[in-house]
Parts: sequence; structure tokens; C-alpha cells
Amino acid sequence: MALSSICIASGESVKGTCYAFSCTQLADAAALSMYLFHDRTKKDICVYQYEQTEFSDQLGSRIGAVFEQFLQGGKNNFFWNRLGSGRKRRNLATLLSELRRLYPREGSRLFVCVSWSASEEFTALPPTKQRKVLAAFSEWAASQGIQLHLVFLGSAIYLGGAALAASKLSGLAKFSAISAASYELTVDFWLAAESIFAREWLLALSEDQTWQVEEVRAHKGEAVEQRKRVNKTRIFASRMVLGDAGASAANIFARVAESNAELVEIASKGVDIAAFGCDSNTDFLNLAEQIHSLRKVAEPGLRIMVREMRPYLRHTDEQFLLRAGADLVVPAALSFSTFLGQLSALSKLYSTRDTVSDFTLLRETWRPPLQSGYTDPEQFIDHVRNEFERATYTDVEHALVVLRPAEGIRVKDCLSLCGLFREGDQVTASSKGVYLFFYACRGGDVDIALRHSFSLPADQLFSHRDVIVIQDGLSSIFREIRSYADLEEFSSLASDHQGNLKGSLAGQSDNLLSMDAILAKPLILESSEK
Repeated sequence: MALSSICIASGESVKGTCYAFSCTQLADAAALSMYLFHDRTKKDICVYQYEQTEFSDQLGSRIGAVFEQFLQGGKNNFFWNRLGSGRKRRNLATLLSELRRLYPREGSRLFVCVSWSASEEFTALPPTKQRKVLAAFSEWAASQGIQLHLVFLGSAIYLGGAALAASKLSGLAKFSAISAASYELTVDFWLAAESIFAREWLLALSEDQTWQVEEVRAHKGEAVEQRKRVNKTRIFASRMVLGDAGASAANIFARVAESNAELVEIASKGVDIAAFGCDSNTDFLNLAEQIHSLRKVAEPGLRIMVREMRPYLRHTDEQFLLRAGADLVVPAALSFSTFLGQLSALSKLYSTRDTVSDFTLLRETWRPPLQSGYTDPEQFIDHVRNEFERATYTDVEHALVVLRPAEGIRVKDCLSLCGLFREGDQVTASSKGVYLFFYACRGGDVDIALRHSFSLPADQLFSHRDVIVIQDGLSSIFREIRSYADLEEFSSLASDHQGNLKGSLAGQSDNLLSMDAILAKPLILESSEK
């Protein structure tokens, strides 16, 4: 789908209106501004309720580089004043008063990224006050004749429908990352030259700031009229699905294919239910592509099941199979008889699923297993930042632990006693201390995690520790890691301690950054208004 065909990004929004977005990560808000204003003019204005260095520090290396190019392409970029930020609270009332001072020209577009603290404060308000706040922005946009795009962060994603309905907003949409370079845009409602409701797109951003956009379509109403009951002679499965049930269970199905690939060939000619198998020997991405190709050529109403034969699929894998076209993923913990019950229940439903036509774009939405063990400082920072930002909508808690070695103990000695084996747990170091990131770990469980991470008690190795479980405390730690990184010390870890640290620097020399690159400060651009 061409970018210009989406009214949100083509400048077709109605003048004098206010549209609200929710973004789960700060990097998503940066990408959204590049998406909305890819064709920005001199009248268009971008406002970020952050100091520029503070904003840039919280972007990943990839999106940060592209965002700097975007900022250089226009002069009307405004960030929170460093001196004023200490005297003014970053709430929505202060933000609105600052926006009024810009005196935007009629017909211009205004992108406004609300800070984390202001977004959380707004979310905590009762619905009546939320309506008043949003109405104030909407009325100001109407009085100026501008298109106002208001972006909330964090838990503001759960804005109540009642509050939105009475707030004079002209549209509501969600924009969130699903991989390093791909995004999901979901529109609840959007009033424009051609209004749209409940539609979804997948977007991919390249380094040259161009976008690939494709709509995820649902079947139209006429497909529902073609509903039909499942014919038992049209239920097919791959042999892997039978598992321990034995050959006698094959009689349940009209035909049992010897492999998933053969099942695709059979099902493409017309079946009602196709049941695929998946175990640790299955090429997961190949299975997803097979399901995707089948969904594209299959008759309307085909139900596709995937039975996991051994505990193998991660949650993100299951979600990817569903996006690829599967209707149901049955976990390995369920018995064969329970699986048959799920099959019976699915037979009573009519599938109107569809997926994007380009599997390459869909492939970008899959998240590979997380790296564990030692990583260099810059990779560690990107990993921690991304996981904390994802936690705002996955309800998964993480912990960053800063450890200061006891007197007489070197950082390098502490690392030699550290071993991390859980997926997503990572460690890095600077001359100031050791930094441990525990994936999916509550603050109250840090003691247990530390006990399993060092071969000696942590209390004997370290004199002080800080535990960070909220995103607001990350920036100062990231600056410390960058400032006191000692790459000569790190480079020796690969040979000295690679046996102790899973995911050490061995084989990763190409990923090491120079000291100049690590200490480089983000580019600060002057706004047109002093």
C-alpha cells in the first residue's frame, strides 16, 4: 500500500482538529514523528517535552541516527528548555501554555510528544478531568485552525473510551514497535476527508527514512454469508500431530500427511481444518511461512491449528504464528484428547483471518531469542532501554542492579565469578562497577537472582548496590556506563573469562565500538525560537 493512501500520513486530516496517539516507547514517538511528517513543510512544527540530550539518550542507536537526520531536515524542532525545566513542571497545563507561545500558522501541522511523567499524571486523573484536559487542546487546535497530533507515552495507552468520546478528539490511534525496524499502527477512529475505523497497518522503516506500508485487511461482510459447517471428510493433519496417540488416532482425520510441507499441498486444494505439528526439530520460521502461503491461497473459512509437541515455542513465537495466519496454537502441556476438544471447538467457528501479503515484512515482526551473558556497554544500554520500554505494555517487570566492588576487589575479579544463563539476563562493567540486568525479575527477587549469578556471596564481593525497577532512573546509569567504560579491560574478558560468561566478547570483536563512539554526545540542534 502506498504511503499516500493512508490519510493519517498524507496530510488529509481535517484542519482545526486534535488527534491522539499512544506510544509504548519513547523511540516509537520519534519514529511516529518521522512517519507523520515525512513530507514536512516550513509550517510544520515538532515539539518534544524533553531536553534534547535527555530525549536522544533514550533512543536506540539505530533509530537515534535516523532521527538526527530527520531533525536536520526541518528547523521547527522544539525541545524543553534546560534552564526552564527546573522551574516548570512537565504537565499538560504547562505544555499547552508553551504551545500557545509558538503561534502556529493556520493550516500547519503540530506534532507534540508528551513526557513520561506528564503522560502518567494524565492517566491517573479521573475521567472528568481527562475530558477537560483533552478538550482544552482540541479547542486550542480549532481556534488556530491547525492539525494537532498529541502523543502520550507509557500507560497512557489505556486511555478510557468514555473520556475520549467526550473530549472533542477527532481521532485515536496506537503506534508501537514490534521489532527493531518495523511498527504496528492501529487506528480506533480517525475523522478526515475519508474517515476510517478499526484498521491496522504494518510499517517498516529503512535507514534512508523511507517507509514500506501494508494494511492488514479483514474479510468483508460478504464472506460471512458463505459460512458452512465443517465437513469431517475435510479435516487434515500432519503425522507429527498424532504424537503418542498412535496410528489408531489417524482414523480421526480424513487424511494424515507425512509432513507439514505435504499438508500445505493438500490443504491448498480445499480443506476445512488443517492441523500442523511443531517440535524442537521444526524450522519455526519455515512453518510460519508455510502457514502464511497456505492462508493466501486457501478457501475462505479455513481453520489452521498448530500443535506444539514439546515445550519449545516462546510467547513471541506463538504470536508470530498467529500473525502469519494460524487460528490457534495448542501448547505441549495439553494432552491429545484436550487437543481434540480444541479442534472440535474450532470447527464451530468461522475463520475470517487474513494477513499481510508480503512475508518478508511479516518476518520483521518476529523477535529472536534474547542474548544472555556479557555484552559491551553500548549493546547493554540498548538492551536494557528496549526491555524497560517494552515492559510498559507487556506487564513484565525488570531490574537493573548496579554493584560497587568492595575495597581491594577489582571489577574484573567480580566478572570472573559471574555466570548468567537465563535468556535476556545481561551484564556489563565500567571502572565504577558491575551492571546486571535481570530480565523478567521483580525488585523483591533480586537477592535470589544475585545468589544464582555469582559463585561467591554478593555481599562479600560488593560494598554497595542500587536496584532500579523504573525507567526514570536509567539515564544517569547509562551516562555513567558510557563515561567510565574501559574497553581495554573488556577486550581481555573474552580470553580470560569466556568460560564463565555465556555470551562473552568471543567472536564479537566486530561489534566493539571505539571509545570516541561510546563517549560521543548526541547532536543538539538549536530551535528557531530562543
